[in-house]
Amino acid sequence: MMVLLRHYFKVQKNLIGSAMVFSLLYGFLYSFFWIEFLSLKEFSLFTWINILLGLFLVSSDIYIQDIKNGFLDFLFSEGISINQVIWVKITFIFLGYFVPILCAAMINGLFWDQAWGVIFKTICGIIILSPAMIFLIHTGSLMIFYSYMNGFLIPVLMIPFFIPLFVFGLSLTMKMESDLLLGACGIDIFYCIICFALSKFLLKENFS
Repeated sequence: MMVLLRHYFKVQKNLIGSAMVFSLLYGFLYSFFWIEFLSLKEFSLFTWINILLGLFLVSSDIYIQDIKNGFLDFLFSEGISINQVIWVKITFIFLGYFVPILCAAMINGLFWDQAWGVIFKTICGIIILSPAMIFLIHTGSLMIFYSYMNGFLIPVLMIPFFIPLFVFGLSLTMKMESDLLLGACGIDIFYCIICFALSKFLLKENFS
C-alpha cells in the first residue's frame, strides 16, 4: 500500500501542485477583483465551488495514466486485488488532492478576510462530507475514461449527486444540528457503498 502511494505521489506530483495553485489563484482573483465582503453562507458556497473545481481539474487524470502505460495491468498481474487498488486510489485522492485543495481553501479564507471561526465552520462541513465527495470523484474518474466522453461532460452528469452535498454542507456550516449530522453521515455511507460497488464493477469489467 505504502509503495503504491509513494509511486502515485511521485508520478502525479506536478498535478497535485497544479490543483493547489489553481485553488489559490481562484481565491486570489475573486478577493482582488470582485469580492469585498462575504457572509458565512457566501464564503461556504464559494469554498465548495473552489474545492469541487479543483477536484474536477484532476479527476480525468486519476486513472488514465495508469491505464495508458499499463500500470494497472501490471498490478493485477502481480496479484494486487481490485479492492486494494481502489483503497490506495481513494487514499491518494484524499492525501494528494483533497487535503492540499482544502488547505488552499483555508488560505483563500484569509484572502477574503474571514474570521477563523467562519473558516473553521466551513471546513468542518466539508470534512464531514469528504468521504462522499472523494468517492464520487474517484468513480467519476473511471467514468471519464470508460465512457469515452469528454472530461467536461462528467461534471454535468455528476451534478445531481452533488446537490445533496451542497445542501447538507451549507446547512452544516450555518448550524451544526444532530439531524443534519446524521443526514450527512447517511449520505457518506450511501455514496461510499454505491460508488465503491460501481468502481469495482468498472475495474473488474476491464481488468479481470
